[in-house]
Amino acid sequence: MNSNQPLLARFLERTLLSIKTLLDLALRHWEERAKPPRRRVRPWIRALAVTTVILFISGGIVFSLNMLERKFSRTTPPALDTITVKEVEAALIREDGRRINLDTVPVPSVIGYAGAYRITRSEAHVLVYDKIGPDNGNEIIWNSLAIGASRTPWVLRMPDGSSVSLCGGTIFRYPPAGRVAGQPSVIRGRAFFNVTAWAAVPFIVQTSNNNTVRVLGTSFDVRADARQHEDKVSLYAGAVQASSGRDSVVLKGNGEAMIRSDRSIATGPADSEALGWVGSSLSFNFDNTDFPTAIRQVAAWYGYTVYNPEKLKGTPFIDTIDRTLPIGQVIQTIERLQCRAAYLRINGRQILVSSKPSPN
Repeated sequence: MNSNQPLLARFLERTLLSIKTLLDLALRHWEERAKPPRRRVRPWIRALAVTTVILFISGGIVFSLNMLERKFSRTTPPALDTITVKEVEAALIREDGRRINLDTVPVPSVIGYAGAYRITRSEAHVLVYDKIGPDNGNEIIWNSLAIGASRTPWVLRMPDGSSVSLCGGTIFRYPPAGRVAGQPSVIRGRAFFNVTAWAAVPFIVQTSNNNTVRVLGTSFDVRADARQHEDKVSLYAGAVQASSGRDSVVLKGNGEAMIRSDRSIATGPADSEALGWVGSSLSFNFDNTDFPTAIRQVAAWYGYTVYNPEKLKGTPFIDTIDRTLPIGQVIQTIERLQCRAAYLRINGRQILVSSKPSPN
């Protein structure tokens, strides 16, 4: 049932009651005229009565339209291009538009409440939503998490047990409940979703390029590139349906769908190494890891790419490196462990690999 029906029913009931009142007044007026003349009703009293009825009807119409406008404005979230984020910022945008710099929030601490849900910063890069009361069925609210391009990933843990890991340079708008029937969450950037099964309410993600991914319970990675107008959906468990316009494809097992700017969809196997930026811990655990693999994992975690024109193999190494460090410190550590077998530097959003040290 449409959630606006109770409001429309009240509006129609009030309107019909007002019409009945007007008819009763008119009937009473004609009955009085048919009787022997008595004391006449003063004109100003009659005018006051009519004015009161008109104001009552008008007030009911205005109130009902305002409520409908509020309902529709909360049901459809605004576009993500209304949100900007600094490169080094991690921000939570609340349902009322308030912006919270997450770096100013102590760990752990309660940030606030969104309807029936409590928002907690439980760890350095983790935001948790807990349900603490009944939902208000007539209200749909939206929060947004914006992660700057140079920030390490953040994790959202939703009340239904689902989790979303957001890569640097990502903006994600979502309902505090985690999912709402027929209402998609919206992403610009890249995120890894681990979604719990809930057949009655499918989990729907819409990209900034207006493509959609519909799931029941699965693990998948979404990259929404607003600049190239292309999206990539990589599935690692379960099944998803990726749609673009009238075309759609169902991925099962370990598959990948590339949705191009012309709305065509190409499929292939998923790249398991692409998930290097997603981790259950906040450390890189390199155990005799070969150099190219380690660099790809670091680049994926921070949202960078690797440029290795000499195809250097480097040397395997063993170390544990904090994922929360700036990327510059991480590649400096790896470069020292290479013992001159390879040199690393940052250029824009690339990690450059060379056999010669940087001229700087």
